[in-house]
Amino acid sequence: MKSGRVPIRATETLQQIMIEYYMEAKMAEGTERKLAWVTSGAPVEILYAADVIQQAIPTLEDCGVTLAVEPLGPQEGDFLLTAHAARELIQQVGSAHCRLHLDVKAMSTEEDPIDEIVRRNADVLRHVHAND
Repeated sequence: MKSGRVPIRATETLQQIMIEYYMEAKMAEGTERKLAWVTSGAPVEILYAADVIQQAIPTLEDCGVTLAVEPLGPQEGDFLLTAHAARELIQQVGSAHCRLHLDVKAMSTEEDPIDEIVRRNADVLRHVHAND
């Protein structure tokens, strides 16, 4: 009987990240450098999300569509709560067909001023909601 689990392409990326982090930790031994090692419970949701989006990219390309990822504030969501988190996802996906959608209400929950968030992410920005 099948387990129902679908392997994700991001697994290789996660393994590489873990190898690099482990090597950093080993090199930090005996030094003053502080480094934490998390062996379980680390957030992998962004890798899962990137894998799902990457699987949709060929269809998005064929249709000439760009997916605009919208981070929401903590009142509306529990994933991608900042423009920075959304940008990390977009970079992980690595396609011009995955870009950023910013929302003024959501940005108002962030520490940085809204204009700074917009400027910092202008290179991946596709859409802005200016009124809610």
